[in-house]
Amino acid sequence: MTRRLWRVAPLVLCASAVAHGLAGCEVQELRLFEPPGDAISVVPVSIPDASPGPLPEAVPDATASAPPEPRNPQPDCEPGSAACRNCLALGSCVAPSVCHPVSGACVTACPDESSACPAPASLCHPEYRVCVWCLDDSTCDGSTPACNAASGVCVECLNDRHCALLGNDDLRRCNLPAQRCQQCLDTDDCALGEFCELPEGHCEGGDDD
Repeated sequence: MTRRLWRVAPLVLCASAVAHGLAGCEVQELRLFEPPGDAISVVPVSIPDASPGPLPEAVPDATASAPPEPRNPQPDCEPGSAACRNCLALGSCVAPSVCHPVSGACVTACPDESSACPAPASLCHPEYRVCVWCLDDSTCDGSTPACNAASGVCVECLNDRHCALLGNDDLRRCNLPAQRCQQCLDTDDCALGEFCELPEGHCEGGDDD
């Protein structure tokens, strides 16, 4: 009875491993008993290899958000520029844009000489270090011949001379707060018997009565 158990033990263990879904068996030596005499019998027994297989490779997360854009240095707001202060307080500009120190508009920063300014605001303001449309009138033309150097934007007018460049005699006076040319600023700009209709800035005929 003992000899029969010695012979079938390896088969029972390996069959048990296969029944439990393990892929392979590794032969180990298992001493079951000592037979009569001085010799010791060693029985080869198959033990299932339970070592873990290779780990799966990590799959990149396609939904991961892109890293945030680097933030450019924000120029100090010019004294009296409520627009710039409001821009900063509201966080109106998203990096890498910054608030213009005068107009409060969101503009591209050009912090050093190697900075590139994309068109149409292709010039770098030497003091504010932000990209602007113009630095003087030489870079403005057409219907906006005047450069507002403080904001770096081409506008219709800053004085009556700019309105004359438009070639329209009905728009000869510059409304400086609006930076817009119009027919009149007051009644003295209108013909006798007419008055200046404000805020539109055009001359109206007098009352026939």
